Parts: sequence; C-alpha cells; structure tokens
Amino acid sequence: MKWIALAVLIGCGAPTTYVAAPPPPATPAGDPTAPVRIVILTPSDRAPRPEAVGNVDRAMRESQRWYQERVGKSFRYQVIAASTPHPAGWYATTPHGDPWRDWFYENVVDDGFAAVGRRDERGLVTMFYILADETCGQNGGAARPGQGQVSDRGEGVISEKDLRGLAGEPTQVCPGGAPEVYGWDRWVGGPTHELGHAFGLRHPPDCETGAPTCVATSLMGNGYLTFPNAQLTDEDLAILRTSPFFQ
Repeated sequence: MKWIALAVLIGCGAPTTYVAAPPPPATPAGDPTAPVRIVILTPSDRAPRPEAVGNVDRAMRESQRWYQERVGKSFRYQVIAASTPHPAGWYATTPHGDPWRDWFYENVVDDGFAAVGRRDERGLVTMFYILADETCGQNGGAARPGQGQVSDRGEGVISEKDLRGLAGEPTQVCPGGAPEVYGWDRWVGGPTHELGHAFGLRHPPDCETGAPTCVATSLMGNGYLTFPNAQLTDEDLAILRTSPFFQ
C-alpha cells in the first residue's frame, strides 16, 4: 500500500501538505510468553502486509495441532511484527561470508535479531518471515541448531514467497521455472518442516542419500509438500517427546 501526500490550496496562501498517517503496527497473535517466536520483518522500502500476522497465526495453529496429534504434546508460539533498516533487495545481494547461497539467510538473521533481540538464548526458537525474496538458488528456509538431537534453541528464515502462498498469490521466484500450483497446506507444511529443524530434527539420512527406504511423505524429507499427509520418524518422535519446547 502506498501513502500519498496531498497538496491543498487554502485561499491565496502557500499550499498545505497533508501526509497520511502510517498504518498501526500489526496486533501480535498467540501467547506473549511462548518460547517460539514467529517474527514478520518488513524491510525499509516495503509497506507491511496487513494480512500477514493473521495468515501466519492460522498456519502456526495448524502446525501446532499437527504436532499435537502425532507427538501427544506441542509447542507454544507468538507472532510479532518488526521492521528492518535495509531495503528488500539488500538481503540477497549483500555479501555475508561464503558461500553466496547463505547471504540471504545470514543478512536476515542479523537484522532480525537486531530488531527483536535475544539471539542465541537458550529455551527460545525464533523464526523470521521477511517481506523479501532470496535469489534463485540461495538458502532461505534453513533453521540451524545441532541436528538429530534435542535442541534448546533454534532459528530460521522464511522468505516472502511463503507469505504470498498463504495469501493465495503467485509464488514463483526462479525465472523460467515451472509454475507452482501448491495450495494452502504446502505453506503450512514448509514452516512446520523448518520448525522441526529448530527443534533439532534432521533430514532423514535415507532420503538424503536417495535410498529406496526413504519415506516420501516424511515431514523432514519432502512431506512438507504433502502436508498434512506427512509422517515423523521414530527418531523425530524421540527428540520431540523430550524437547523443552513441547509441553
């Protein structure tokens, strides 16, 4: 949404300029004391997406319920909004270590924690949605604590592509790629998968190697595409049942 300044002539005096007030901050959703923070970041050259908090809250409630049905308990979360000092295109194009595939992720994480604080805090997971896209081929959705073991902290980055998906908008990022035709459930499955990494889950080793024993609908494999028809492995269940984030 663009805010337009209007000049109005009153009598013969100088024009008086009226500038529309900025939109109010999005109302937080979820539990403000929760150990899982879902943060929607708005870059300096973007206007907030007014539907984003509600859509993400709905997706998190579905993710929460999905884990509850399979693990017997689930995580508590809050959804909040924050702004960043850089324009949307800066995150994918500004060098941040090596390889270039990680630039988007690392830049978003740096700005995100600068905005909301509490980086690397034990007992806290922070997942950033940002109103910006990675460059085709970059990593935008990997949460990275230690994998394959119970985790006491976590983080992750999800690009605007997922917010567009939740809003029912086109989600294509890579030029010339095949059109994406996913529905709502895929955009719930994605953050459910990434939260799994934040909780300590890893990609199934047999799926990583392409072994015939790979279960196609494993959540931490490609099950985010078939969500909610997705499964947790025995290893996943053992980790989540002892996770400090599941109550």
